[in-house]
Amino acid sequence: MSPMSRLNISFLGTFQVLLDRQPITHFRSTNIQGLLAYLLLQGKKPLSREWLTALFWPDEPEQTARNNLRQSLFRLRQLLGDMDEPAHPYLLVTRQTVQFNPDSDFALDVQHFLQAVDSGDLATAVTYYHGDLLPGFTCDSVAFEDWLRQERESLHVLALETMWEVGQDCLRNGRYPQAQTLARQQLSLEPWREQAHRQLMQALALAGDRANALNQFEQCQIVLWEELAIEPAPETVALFEEIKAGRIGAVVANETIQPPAKIKHNLPATTSQLIGRELELVQIGQLLTQDRQRLVSIVGPGGVGKTRLGLAVGSSLLAHFQDGVYFVDLAPLAQPDEIVTAIAAVLNYQPPDKNQPLLPQLLASLRQQLLLLILDNFEHLLVGAPLVNELLQACLHLAILVTSRQRLSLAVENRYELGGLHFPDWLTPEDALDYTAVQLFVANGRRLRSNFAITESNVAAVVHICQLVQGMPLGLLLAAAWLQLLSPAEIAEEIEQSFDFLAVELVDLPSRQRSMQAVFEHSWQLLTPAEQTVLAKLSVFRGGFTREAAEQVTGASLRVLLALVNKSLLQRQVGDGRFTMHELLRQFAAAKRRVLDTNDVTLRAHGRYFATLIQANTWPVDNMFDWARQNLADKDNIQRAWDYALENVLAEELLNLSQWILVYAYLMQGIPSSHLLHHAIHTLRQHGYPETDKVILGLRFRLGLLEYGVVDMGQLKVQILELLAEVEKQSYSDLQLLLYSGLGQLFDESHDSEAVSWYAKAYSLAVVMGDETLIRVVDVHRICIHVNFGLQDETTVRQLEAHRAFFEPQFPRSETFYRILWCLQNISRTEGAYEKAIQYGKQSLHVAQHWRSAWAISSSLGGLADTYTRMGLLAEAKKQYLDGLEWTLAIAQVWQTLGYLYYVAIYHPEMIGGQATAVAILSMITHHDEANAYHQQLIGDALPPIKAEIGEAAFAAAWAQGKAMDFNTAVSLIRTHLSASEL
Repeated sequence: MSPMSRLNISFLGTFQVLLDRQPITHFRSTNIQGLLAYLLLQGKKPLSREWLTALFWPDEPEQTARNNLRQSLFRLRQLLGDMDEPAHPYLLVTRQTVQFNPDSDFALDVQHFLQAVDSGDLATAVTYYHGDLLPGFTCDSVAFEDWLRQERESLHVLALETMWEVGQDCLRNGRYPQAQTLARQQLSLEPWREQAHRQLMQALALAGDRANALNQFEQCQIVLWEELAIEPAPETVALFEEIKAGRIGAVVANETIQPPAKIKHNLPATTSQLIGRELELVQIGQLLTQDRQRLVSIVGPGGVGKTRLGLAVGSSLLAHFQDGVYFVDLAPLAQPDEIVTAIAAVLNYQPPDKNQPLLPQLLASLRQQLLLLILDNFEHLLVGAPLVNELLQACLHLAILVTSRQRLSLAVENRYELGGLHFPDWLTPEDALDYTAVQLFVANGRRLRSNFAITESNVAAVVHICQLVQGMPLGLLLAAAWLQLLSPAEIAEEIEQSFDFLAVELVDLPSRQRSMQAVFEHSWQLLTPAEQTVLAKLSVFRGGFTREAAEQVTGASLRVLLALVNKSLLQRQVGDGRFTMHELLRQFAAAKRRVLDTNDVTLRAHGRYFATLIQANTWPVDNMFDWARQNLADKDNIQRAWDYALENVLAEELLNLSQWILVYAYLMQGIPSSHLLHHAIHTLRQHGYPETDKVILGLRFRLGLLEYGVVDMGQLKVQILELLAEVEKQSYSDLQLLLYSGLGQLFDESHDSEAVSWYAKAYSLAVVMGDETLIRVVDVHRICIHVNFGLQDETTVRQLEAHRAFFEPQFPRSETFYRILWCLQNISRTEGAYEKAIQYGKQSLHVAQHWRSAWAISSSLGGLADTYTRMGLLAEAKKQYLDGLEWTLAIAQVWQTLGYLYYVAIYHPEMIGGQATAVAILSMITHHDEANAYHQQLIGDALPPIKAEIGEAAFAAAWAQGKAMDFNTAVSLIRTHLSASEL
């Protein structure tokens, strides 16, 4: 590591960042550390913000993920000293991309290691490798950890090979102590690495330490047995015998045993490059050689490229199997007992006694052979799996690589699951060709059109094709085959309409692979009737499903789900345990469902399941924020349920599902949803539902809540009052209660004390309805309204604490519990009990963070900031306000951010540069097209005393400045002031 660099980073064996020789440790989160590592290791090119958010926060809503990235970059810039705007900042940040500046003053051990390897200076390279890449590092992103695992493995393999090469050079040049050190370094990384054990044995023997060389063989035996339950390889035993007999010199020249002059195999010549499977090729090769796994099964759905990868693995391992690598195509076989004959045929084996059974004679001939058999397309012959076990038990040096749509279910089997190639999850990435699915599509396209290339005009369509087939190699091949007639956009459109389009007459493909229909039909025929029925019914789900949902909607047992996973028709996600199905397979299964389920019973059950779930989490305690956050993955399922209910005019289900639309809009601020409710109301009216119908009235109420902040507040109150009049006539008590509470909320937002009377009515009605939990929910809202208007008394805290004791054990993440904490925080702050206020504020923030709700988080942070301000802890208050601003920006509705800016400018001008800056901000808000009329009114009321304080001329200048200021400039100005350390 260069001592001349300002920033020195070590990722090999540790995580260490030194700036001006001082360690940086306060990263706040492992995601920020991971982001720094990713930017450094991918520093050759700018990375899009979309890619980074998808990598580090894949399960978060888009706006939340963007805010997380923005905050993380802000923290990194602080830590690295980029806030001072140096000439060569470490981070190059634009609105679209982020890159670690390759021209900045830094040194990275990984970079030094790779540069030394590339330049051929292997001896220097090994001095940089102090351990594996970021060992034990974890963060909140499974996708990042998968990427890190691959990078770590790649560097690990490269380091081991580098150390071995340098060690061999030391042996050739008589530097035996250095060779011993390098061999031991390899063994510290991989104790079972036989190659390193042999190198150390040679180095010790040549240095005259024959006893320790022989002892090293014993150590090798122990490690291999303890770690892998295997004996040393023949070449290791041969080396031991050479040392023991004193004939070491004959073996050292070329490490172990040279491969035979003529390599035996029957592998077909490859006609195309293997694209996108480089890592899989290495990993499977290591399983079969270094890890000595004798049975490896490449398992995956049809069309994913198992056969092509199996052949590539075989080709790469020819030198490791001195008796040959042989490919056995099982697809044409009809019966398991034909497998032995097929193996004998490819080996050109002729049994000595044709009157005796073939299998024992074949086993005897293979007993001492170092051989790899590739058994391709095993899925329809699974009854013959015990034969594989018999082969392995009888032939100690035999290895078998199987490709199958279903695992063999043998104890010795090492299953390697193969999925689709990587593809972008947005439509116009700048780095499309970095994705293996895009590379394969382009390569296939160039076979038909030699000049085919990715351009600005077709990149979106090509990426969309990759998304539609989800990176499946056969799907990409079949899609690219149409390029001789259609454009990428036309191909994508055809696939969207029907997966049957993916069919071509390519004579060099087996008939079962000339269409996706044929591929899936083959898998379908291998299922039992019960599995076929369940798979067909599961096609109703969108975006995956839980075990519980599958059981309720389709009647699927856990045993059947497991069978479908084992047959590569379903995938089970690590982490949340959800099941997913390939989109093209889902379309195939949906066609089967329409035949099996002509009355749409499954679709009806699907919609009823989600409508019932939402209702159960809405009344009487509104637990929807918590439920919705945990079930965001089901948003496509709920949309499907909504569409079906709308299409079939299922009014009650529409009303229940509309609560999701409302809560989802709050969680995912900026998501337009009101049109869905407008459409539903219009559809019900067209089908004869009267305006007095409860469902129409309920949908109109929720539509009003959705449009809060968008339409005029006064107009919204009139609409809700008109609704209430009709609801009271019809005696819909539950809806009446919601309207009372809704009006209380609206009047509270406009600081109108009439809110108190509306919540009093809601409480009285709840008492009449008689549900204890419902009464408590409404009472919490009633009490908090009293607190907001300063009407609390000596019993208020006691009442709230009693409600807290009731809700915390049962509903600790409900909106009601959040409101209790918020109210107790306000009372404690007013009474000067600041430590209590902070305690309540942090607890409310914890609830809001669990929801991942931007508006609730920013509200909680604002409350904490108010408390810190009253305590005189202005630096901490500024930090809370800044974090609150970032979360408010994540909401993506400008009018709400304007409200937050108004609050800071009115109540804390000292934090943003003084009253002149505050006036400029208030002027910008007043003149903004999306300003809330209520805030404009409050600003007008607050201006006279400010004008008197700073003077007419200063006020006029600041007001004019704000009138000309745009929204982004105002946000940047406040962010700069809140970020400043001095007050």
